[in-house]
Amino acid sequence: MNFTEYLMKIREKSVSFQELSEESAKTEFILPLFAELGYDTTNSKEFCQEYSYGKKTADFAILQDDTPLMLIFMEQSGLISHFNAQQVPENTVYMLTNGIRYQIFADKKEKDPFFTFSLAENDPDEYEYLLPLLYHGTFQGKPTAEDIMTMQYIRHVQKTLFSELASPSDELLDFFEKKGGKIPDSMREHLRSVTASAIRDTLQQNNISEYVSAYQQVFAISAQIQTSALCTLPDCHCQEEDTNDTLRVHIYTSANKKIGIVKIKKSDFAMQFRDLSKGAPIIHIIETPEEFTEIIQKISSAYEK
Repeated sequence: MNFTEYLMKIREKSVSFQELSEESAKTEFILPLFAELGYDTTNSKEFCQEYSYGKKTADFAILQDDTPLMLIFMEQSGLISHFNAQQVPENTVYMLTNGIRYQIFADKKEKDPFFTFSLAENDPDEYEYLLPLLYHGTFQGKPTAEDIMTMQYIRHVQKTLFSELASPSDELLDFFEKKGGKIPDSMREHLRSVTASAIRDTLQQNNISEYVSAYQQVFAISAQIQTSALCTLPDCHCQEEDTNDTLRVHIYTSANKKIGIVKIKKSDFAMQFRDLSKGAPIIHIIETPEEFTEIIQKISSAYEK
């Protein structure tokens, strides 16, 4: 089942959500989500139900080598005010959910979640791009939380830039006013459109718009490469290296052994994968991220053997 089909079923069930008991909500909503994310919800060493630590108990826990990466607490009210975050161990990400709405916190000292989504209310485009980072074998606790926050920040910057280009905000007008002189209130709306035109003209005259478009495409390819690696290879992590001509994605095992390097040329998006998994480097010329996925799946199979 793909995520779209899963989401349709969940939204159909959500109509009667208020009538469900807490145990039914766990069975019909929470467990299917984590199964969709690749967890074996029947394996207590991987996804433990009623996980005890000290004198406390979490409804669920994602475990790695008997260590909790995430503690999951069921609160049908969905209100953070009903939950005592101080009970969470140090260095453990925790989630509060009612089965429909999910709030994830990176630190028990934080009052606000760094990632919130509702399966019934939010447009999937708002959160689906982040879900691969919660997949089994990809999610690594605090480091993954930082990756999610980084991707959210990048998305926010991109949306803000596009919004400002379409219709400059009062804050942007105030910025230019401080730099270039007072803007009369009577001319503010007129100068809003003038500012937008000036920005677009400047980008075009300096070929910056083409550069920005190419830059976005290179990083979009890099994101696909990293998602494929993280979802296919157990416990790997990636690091980007941005140079003038290329963007390199270095892929490592959890023990920091380098698996390989993907090099993406900014000029024509040509890709090369330097496979180091067998010691002696093997060079693969790849045309699409999907070709990389096929190669990395073979590497993963070799590691499993």
